[in-house]
Amino acid sequence: MTSAKSYATEGRLDDLIDRAGPVAADISIPDIKTTGTKAITFLTIPGGTVHGSEEYQGKALGAFSTSATPGSITFTVFQDGVGSATLASLVVPAAGLWNGAGNAGWRVYFEVFYISSTEAWVYLELKWHTAAGAGGSVAWFTVQDNTVGATDTDKDLTLAAGFTGTGLTLVTGAGKIERKG
Repeated sequence: MTSAKSYATEGRLDDLIDRAGPVAADISIPDIKTTGTKAITFLTIPGGTVHGSEEYQGKALGAFSTSATPGSITFTVFQDGVGSATLASLVVPAAGLWNGAGNAGWRVYFEVFYISSTEAWVYLELKWHTAAGAGGSVAWFTVQDNTVGATDTDKDLTLAAGFTGTGLTLVTGAGKIERKG
């Protein structure tokens, strides 16, 4: 049972976050040109601050180009850095990665709602081009309920991407993750 004292502490933390102002977007994200999963952006969640009812939002956008048809690309939200517990992921299959794409836009958005210190509901959405023009754009999303690991130590909530195959360059113009409540 959550105590009145913990609600008061959470309220003070929320006020402090509000006074600190908005989180600046990360605009110095390296291009992803090689296979394997790479972080796009992350936010450190201080240990002991997740009790339930906290919300985090993240987003990133950019463009991609292909010189061959890659196998697939996956966008993933990790609880504590690349390779840790997966909170949500979306895979764009090879059919969604056309050969010869040049500066085709993409955008990813996610929300993590901690229901408790050990459970989170996660929404992950990807907007992507499967062909040139507005008619070639699609939106995919997933909603997942997860048991999460202990949140009593700092966790690096991370948005990452990785691809298989060759010939893909993923450019991220900007990305950020912030606590919303």
